[in-house]
Amino acid sequence: MKIGAAIRRKIVYFSKQKSKKYSKILVYHDIHDDIKYTSMSTSINQFKRHINMIRDMGFEIVKNITKPYNQIQITFDDAFLGLYNNFFVIENLNINITLFVITSNLDNIFPFINNEQLIILHKSKLINIGSHTHNHRKLNFLSRKSLLFELKKSKQILEDLLSVKITDLCYPEGKFSNNVIKIANDLGYDKQFSLIPGRYDKKLFKNVQRRSLVQHANDKEFNNILMGGDNILEKWYMLKHYSS
Repeated sequence: MKIGAAIRRKIVYFSKQKSKKYSKILVYHDIHDDIKYTSMSTSINQFKRHINMIRDMGFEIVKNITKPYNQIQITFDDAFLGLYNNFFVIENLNINITLFVITSNLDNIFPFINNEQLIILHKSKLINIGSHTHNHRKLNFLSRKSLLFELKKSKQILEDLLSVKITDLCYPEGKFSNNVIKIANDLGYDKQFSLIPGRYDKKLFKNVQRRSLVQHANDKEFNNILMGGDNILEKWYMLKHYSS
């Protein structure tokens, strides 16, 4: 089941909510200037426009959302090199981000951040590190043994490398199930991040966070997403990403 980017954009355009500014979590994959490491990357200029729009609309960019209104959390999936090479942009904007790392890529796998680079990023007060599993496999299709490996191995590597407790998990490709939620929760992943859009305070399941994909959003689409324009896509994304 597919939905074209143009159709998705039109739906978002006409579904803008003109009421309260609910807190939301946003998803990016990378940022770039001259060198683009992935088709999912956002240009630095567009990213800056997004941040300015967030602030101009009265939202606060926070490390972790604590209020139902007026807060935005920014996340990056996969840990591409562009974020490391352009981290000065994050510092200049003075914004908190959460970075979800695929740990099998830390061993100098191009074009991803390696162990040494991740340690450097971790020293910044602006960044929080979470797991994107070890091999980025679709979790809802794995056997229990493979699922445990993906979640345990990633957690262990990050905790040993950074000397910090890892409690955030991002589902690869947004795929998850009731079994994935339970096992991840049992392993200490207190927050699990999906790709189901919507308000932060409107939980899908216990510990499962909603997120809105904005990496290619133009100014109008981004504005409408901040105002809940993508909430109407919840059922479609559930069909695409969730299996009971």
